[in-house]
Amino acid sequence: MEETLPSAKPLSEEIDSRIDTQKYKVFLERAKSFFSQITPGDRVYLNHHDDSDGITAAVFIYTYLKEKFGDTIAIDLGSEVTSTDQFAQNSNAADHIISVDYWLEEIEEGQRQLRKISSEGKSVLMIDHHDREITDLTPADLAPHESPQHDPSFPETISSNAPLTYISPKRIGSSIPSEDFPAALLTFKLISDLATEDNIDISHLQHLLRISLVGDYSVPQWEEAVPPFDTDQTAYKLGKMMNAAENLANPSILVEYLYQNPDLSILMSTPEIQVLQFLETWFHEEAERIANTMPPANGPIFHTIQPEDIRRIETNGFRLTLKQQLRLGKRLADILTSKTSPEVGPTIIIMQIVDETNEALHLHISARDERPLKPFHMGILMQKLYATGGGHPNAGSATMRLPNQQPHTEIISRTTARILELTNSPKHF
Repeated sequence: MEETLPSAKPLSEEIDSRIDTQKYKVFLERAKSFFSQITPGDRVYLNHHDDSDGITAAVFIYTYLKEKFGDTIAIDLGSEVTSTDQFAQNSNAADHIISVDYWLEEIEEGQRQLRKISSEGKSVLMIDHHDREITDLTPADLAPHESPQHDPSFPETISSNAPLTYISPKRIGSSIPSEDFPAALLTFKLISDLATEDNIDISHLQHLLRISLVGDYSVPQWEEAVPPFDTDQTAYKLGKMMNAAENLANPSILVEYLYQNPDLSILMSTPEIQVLQFLETWFHEEAERIANTMPPANGPIFHTIQPEDIRRIETNGFRLTLKQQLRLGKRLADILTSKTSPEVGPTIIIMQIVDETNEALHLHISARDERPLKPFHMGILMQKLYATGGGHPNAGSATMRLPNQQPHTEIISRTTARILELTNSPKHF
């Protein structure tokens, strides 16, 4: 059994102090309306991001659905939807769709698909913290805009109970940036309030928030509300490892594990976490190997990975995916920073990864400043400089996909110069 979390202020009060409670109540009612439409025999598609934040958020929703409806409904879990078409396909069999900590990258096409799904009579609830702009939809909104004469693929009739509701920290008046307000924290608040009205208790899951905070780089903002509870740092380790859950064949299995038994020590012993532990160790050892071949930092560090450089981990016999290569770059940045004198300035890792089709170059930049392992907000920097690319807003790494033949030297130079300017480093290395 997990320990009770000590806190100077109850978590719900701490969250209330950082949001507009009146705006929150509006969205709480919309969420209540969404769940009220689910009836026995229905099928729910629960889509979540395959990282620490998305998995823990999905656990809260999955538990609530199970406790409220039992086996009278079917729940399909899915993660890391990579395209709007895949999202729509996964939603085909569902009567209701929930998406948490995830937003389709093709924003315009994604919204079109969501409008179409809603117009087919499916209710949609999205809980996210990436500040995407999306308009809530009601049947009245859909009727004049999504009629057949505008798009032949739309059905002629529109169900009367087909809302689309999008809930984010920004929309409930958060006083802190949305990237510092993890989706799991928002989801826990929302589901706790709904569960209380249904006489369902999910307080035994509160300790999972520590995993989300570690994985989403938000520990400092919520340290007092969600303090450490494990002396062996199990939550910290899981927060880091579960951010690599895309390496699992089925990341959603972790949601089911935590629903069945939220004891973190038991989760650590599962085969899936053992795989992630193995990969974490391998990434560290490989990054150490690369770091040991490099001279002391006196200039930006370049490390190029080409398809022929992708190593096999012989004991498991699989090749590194693009995401695994990017994770290697992040770990390399951490290790090199820890070996670099604070006076030298920021550590910058630039990886040029050509995908196996040889058609695209993924330019990946990781940067850390003179405080060990403290990252820049590279995703935000990429968006400001180029209006493209990116990663988690609070992370120190970001990726830009370019045509393989497109010159990228200027991008590297411009980004590096801006990082150095931001640090005000006396040594432009």
